[in-house]
Amino acid sequence: MTAATLERIAESEVNWGCVARVMLHPTQTGILELMADGRETCPRDLAAELGVSMPDAGYHTRQLWMKGVLDRTRSGTSRGATVHYYRLGGAR
Repeated sequence: MTAATLERIAESEVNWGCVARVMLHPTQTGILELMADGRETCPRDLAAELGVSMPDAGYHTRQLWMKGVLDRTRSGTSRGATVHYYRLGGAR
């Protein structure tokens, strides 16, 4: 892409929320909607609220974290398993 093209894109009135909904998996969209209020949560809680399996919520949460959309705020253990907590962020 040329610099002029990038400038036109930056100046356009694109609804980036709509673009994200089209490009993301429905589970990832649900995660972002639930976390939009800035709360810290873990995949187990997201799975319960979204009605998806824990492995599915964990996978999609991890994908959003790896893309820099979520920040991992802390980790702990629960019943011998590692639990990671995330918050909407992206400043990695």
